[in-house]
Amino acid sequence: MTEWWSEAVNYRSNQGTGGRVRRLVLAAVLLVAGCASTPRAPAAQPATSSASPLATSAYPAGATNPAVTQATIGQTICVPGWTATIRPNLPTRPGYEYDHLIPLELGGAPTDRANLTYIPLSRARRDDVEENRLHRLVCAHKFGLADAQARILAWKRAPLPSSPPSPTARRTTARPTTARPSPTVASVYYANCAAARAAGAAPLNRGEPGYRPALDRDNDGVACE
Repeated sequence: MTEWWSEAVNYRSNQGTGGRVRRLVLAAVLLVAGCASTPRAPAAQPATSSASPLATSAYPAGATNPAVTQATIGQTICVPGWTATIRPNLPTRPGYEYDHLIPLELGGAPTDRANLTYIPLSRARRDDVEENRLHRLVCAHKFGLADAQARILAWKRAPLPSSPPSPTARRTTARPTTARPSPTVASVYYANCAAARAAGAAPLNRGEPGYRPALDRDNDGVACE
């Protein structure tokens, strides 16, 4: 009887210990399974930024100066030096020019942010040539003011050519000519803006024959405006 009772106690003791072990093992398995099934938070992505003001945004809409209309061009944009009286001091950025989409000489708004954007300097110099050409046509009554404004906006929104034609290609396709070579910058000299206007050359862009800093009073790259 004593031996039977002792064996029974040992059996129950072993059964109790084994049950606790099994419960601990089961709890550990459930804990591992729960951790494996918990979704992980997505890794944070680095913030992106655009350094170029034109890389991710389109040009603004452009805005006009209400004081300049077709009827008032003779008292405003076609008066020499008039744009210098309304040209604001604009911020600068290396490699860019904070420029007017509709230029002042075509009736653009001077300070409206809808008419201002940063433009690469190389593009701005190219735009100056077209702006001055249209200005001359408007003041000669060969082109309407509204048409000139629409033309310059379309010009500035058009993409630049991917690559300019090579000088070799131009030489092989150009027709022979006996015309005299164009004057160089150094070979043309105007004593003052009155002389430039009398010769029909005003306004003068930087780099054009006859341009010199002394004639460009506001140092905007356009002399004798």
